[in-house]
Amino acid sequence: MKIKVSHYEYSIPIRIISSAVAQGHAVEITLIDGKRLLSSMKFKEIEELFSKYENFILCNRGIIVNMFEISSLYNGAFIMKNGDRFPIRVKGQSKIHAAFSEFLIKNMRAEKFFTPPPQKK
Repeated sequence: MKIKVSHYEYSIPIRIISSAVAQGHAVEITLIDGKRLLSSMKFKEIEELFSKYENFILCNRGIIVNMFEISSLYNGAFIMKNGDRFPIRVKGQSKIHAAFSEFLIKNMRAEKFFTPPPQKK
């Protein structure tokens, strides 16, 4: 995925992005290693880029999260593996919960057929 940061365009693998949050006229992109990049792109542009990937969900105005990086759903918010907490909008909350549940089920089924290689002793 190509993200504009300052005057440069970075190619960032989609799998290492944890979240994207609107910050005024910029968007803060958080990577799974904790690095945070401030993109000069508009949130609408970022939203269009992420909409191509089923593992990203718009959970509130100006907040997109990678569902692979969610560790739990607690008290109306997604708790991320890195500790970030993102509220889920009240209007449409049941749709967001359903989409997350469907994502989890789909990915559990996919993992069912994956057998990790035996560990060396």
